[in-house]
Amino acid sequence: ATLAQNIRTLRKALGDNADEPCYIETVQKHGYRFKHAVKEVRRALAVLPFQPIGGLGNAMLGLGLASAVISRLESLGIKGLIVSPTSAIMRYNTPDRDALEAAREQDVDYVVAGFFQSSGNQVRVKVDFLRVHDEIKIWVKEFTEEITDALSVQEALAKSIARDVALYFGHREAAAEYE
Repeated sequence: ATLAQNIRTLRKALGDNADEPCYIETVQKHGYRFKHAVKEVRRALAVLPFQPIGGLGNAMLGLGLASAVISRLESLGIKGLIVSPTSAIMRYNTPDRDALEAAREQDVDYVVAGFFQSSGNQVRVKVDFLRVHDEIKIWVKEFTEEITDALSVQEALAKSIARDVALYFGHREAAAEYE
């Protein structure tokens, strides 16, 4: 009875009808099935090398930040999310590159683009998470970290960014790894 109620609710949400089904059909003495093949939705994402603000700074730090985020996202294993490898984004480690243009060249649905500025033992990073097809900023984050060493900064930022990307795609269990 619970299954039948859930199917009625689902049909109503889809605008479907049990007598003339478009999406869900009743299979007598077996249950229900989708009338059409169900395919997995795949999304592609690129994390571009972070750019020094004003072109001043260590470009290798920017590539390191991007690589750390890529590694974290890959390790989360978010189902249906394809993350461009570091080797695919290295050529975008240039000043004044356009993030959306680079994302279109990479043929991805989403892009993470960041900027950083360092002064003394502090680094400030601004990160944009963008949906490419409509150029919408999904979120913007800013971080200020003390530089004890470059790897610890990369790791802290990568965990936070990976967590927020996982949450955006509805993968709370993956995001919980970095709480």
